[in-house]
Amino acid sequence: VFLTALGGGGLAVVSAAAAYTYTTSSEPIDVDAHPRCGCCARVERFDALAETYDDEIGVDELVMGLPLLRRWLLRRARGDVLEVACGTGRNLELYPAAVTSIVATDASDAMVRVTAAKAATLGDGRISVRRAAVETVAGAYDTVVDTFGLCSVDDPVAALQAMAGAVRPGGEVLLLEHGRAHYAWLNRLLDRHGAQHLLRWGCSWNRDYVRVIEQAGLEGVSL
Repeated sequence: VFLTALGGGGLAVVSAAAAYTYTTSSEPIDVDAHPRCGCCARVERFDALAETYDDEIGVDELVMGLPLLRRWLLRRARGDVLEVACGTGRNLELYPAAVTSIVATDASDAMVRVTAAKAATLGDGRISVRRAAVETVAGAYDTVVDTFGLCSVDDPVAALQAMAGAVRPGGEVLLLEHGRAHYAWLNRLLDRHGAQHLLRWGCSWNRDYVRVIEQAGLEGVSL
């Protein structure tokens, strides 16, 4: 796992390059490094996963230390927050007091329902939940948050540009992503199992986010 802090007025990224333990199957297939499927197919997969998602990935996230990475990233959040690709709302309890409002969005109706139920249980008046695809977000927020969302869209460059466009001057986009690693052996593993992972989880886990950030026209401040 490697951590990256990026900005440019700004963009902050925590990038986890380790493979999830729940993703590989016993029969690997050689695939293109960037397998694709339509966004509609991805959303259908997320709809199907929503009710059991937390149970399926909870232990693996804990073993990999992802709750700590989420908390480490979100400590930077402040003011009015837009969270995109919120999934089942795994970040909702982690926002600091410096955050005044949270709009949690996702393209999956089923994921939105799970997140809304969590928000109601928390009773946090700062939180509202709505359906929206990452590429369509707009507005003016102090912080835009995306944790493991760029892997779940067909065009991560357009998604990142939309996020950047929704940030007020002086605000930040905070990202926690998993993608290509420093290690060739790990990249081969990600590529080899990319098709199965995409079909199972709706996730393209082998993307090069340094390249995505560059193509989106954003600038790295610190690594």
